[in-house]
Amino acid sequence: MSIGSAKLDLLLAEGNAVAEAVALPSLQGKHVVVSGASGLIGSTLLASLVVAYLRGIRFDVTLLLRSQPDGEVADLAEMCGARVAQTDLSESCVSLSRSADVLIHAAGASAPLQFMKRPLETLAIGACATLQLLKLVAPEGRFLFLSSTEVYSGLDGRLATEADIGTTTPLHPRACYIEAKRAGETACMGARAEGINAVAARVGMTYGPGTRPGDTRVINRLIEQALCRGRVELLDRGEAVRSLSYVTDTVELLWRAALDGKAPIYNIVGPCETTIRELGRTICSLTNAELAIPQSAKSVPGAPGTVRVDVSRATQEFRKGDWVSIEEGLSRTLAWQRLLYPRGVRQ
Repeated sequence: MSIGSAKLDLLLAEGNAVAEAVALPSLQGKHVVVSGASGLIGSTLLASLVVAYLRGIRFDVTLLLRSQPDGEVADLAEMCGARVAQTDLSESCVSLSRSADVLIHAAGASAPLQFMKRPLETLAIGACATLQLLKLVAPEGRFLFLSSTEVYSGLDGRLATEADIGTTTPLHPRACYIEAKRAGETACMGARAEGINAVAARVGMTYGPGTRPGDTRVINRLIEQALCRGRVELLDRGEAVRSLSYVTDTVELLWRAALDGKAPIYNIVGPCETTIRELGRTICSLTNAELAIPQSAKSVPGAPGTVRVDVSRATQEFRKGDWVSIEEGLSRTLAWQRLLYPRGVRQ
């Protein structure tokens, strides 16, 4: 089996897991629009649409992408007959031949090293593009904006509910991302006031298949080091706490929020809390790599310390009980990452 086929099979397996958990027949005859379908979350959203399509549910899909898809994302798009609208959401307006019945806005960089290099683009995708995309939703349609739990930055470890917001200012190193997400949420709340069914999902740290080589988000960076160098080097003591969610759990809840959510905002993150150090140890255990903990810190600027998020609204409303364990999730992520670095993986 080729690497491309193996990657496609992994994504389809994740899509099948989502389709088993969420009732997607309600998409029958609808026009589904997804921005950012080539990313980690977007590719699993697309894979779940493919599985639903293969099960006989018929709908139209439009993908809003900066460039034409390649590899497994192109294969997934072809499998469900998706139309690709090539557009740069940070600069241009979007037009559709048919209004969207369901529009999921998942575009934009989520890796800090990426969005901090492109602050104006990040702001435009979160704020301006959201306002433009809301205009494309049909009168009875639904809109889902992927926000982030980074909007809670500055709360210093306090358990954050959807009624809370962080304390950062425009001078914060990650302000372009945080303020873009706040602006997108505000656009959704304004749309709701005008009768549009818009929901914001504050997504926490999500991991799993669907990433690209060189992804600098912490889990992907640690796994790449373990596979290619046999040594995982933390940037600091690894004491920061993170709540993790495997991608199928995240996408399941996103579909539920998009199709059935009654509240304006949902925290979408898993119940697993771990320190970066423990995460590194688990990855090393699964890969037989060595863990190196430095004495001095060199973290990415603006990285939050402890992030604790209350997920009871989503789990109770959507009756979410089963979650992919960190061990299983990392094993499935490793299977994907080994395909990304076939020449670098140690024997």
